Amino acid sequence: EAKLNEDKGTLLEAESMIKLAQLLEKEVLLKLVQNSCSEHFRKAVEHKEYNQVIKHPMDLTTIQQKIRNYSYSHRDGMMADIRLIRENCHQFCTSRFPNLPPFADILVE
Repeated sequence: EAKLNEDKGTLLEAESMIKLAQLLEKEVLLKLVQNSCSEHFRKAVEHKEYNQVIKHPMDLTTIQQKIRNYSYSHRDGMMADIRLIRENCHQFCTSRFPNLPPFADILVE
């Protein structure tokens, strides 16, 4: 009986993760990607200095992959990654591309 309860718990947890992933992708990520302000954050940055400056790169495509791989157990993890996009943008772009950080701020709002 203990094994049966453990299996039910695992199944419920898996169902919960699937529902969360569907919600995050359809309700949050899709809206971000459709927002024109997200254009510069949809794919990994390809700038020769970027990976020397930014130690933990993040972009919306990576977030989508993490959703589809059920890497987030709660929406807070995804929000932390979205905030990381903003932090990286401010760190790298403020002196190089000063028009971009305000767009990153919109992602988090």
